[in-house]
Amino acid sequence: DHVVLGDDVYGGTYRLVARVLGPWGVEHTPVDLTDTGAVLDAIRPGRTKVVWVETPSNPLLSIVDVAVIAAHARAAGALLGPALTAGTRLAPGAAAPAVSSRRRLRCSAG
Repeated sequence: DHVVLGDDVYGGTYRLVARVLGPWGVEHTPVDLTDTGAVLDAIRPGRTKVVWVETPSNPLLSIVDVAVIAAHARAAGALLGPALTAGTRLAPGAAAPAVSSRRRLRCSAG
């Protein structure tokens, strides 16, 4: 299996993917999620199971076009990761237009 994730995801997320899932055989590709072409190049049809999106990213506050990334993920048969960083930088209400292509919006106070 394979995961595409932002090259500036939260450190705990990266460690989970690289150090916990990696030894179980899950490969990952860090990519600039603001570069749609790079995301398309990173997705491995049939192998990529998740495209993990955090927007705005932590720590660089990059804004990802979630609708475009979601469409590419779905076309490759992959799921789209959370799309919002636990409400750390952007209130869910402010993010709602950006994530309208998602079936669910996940957020947490903290």
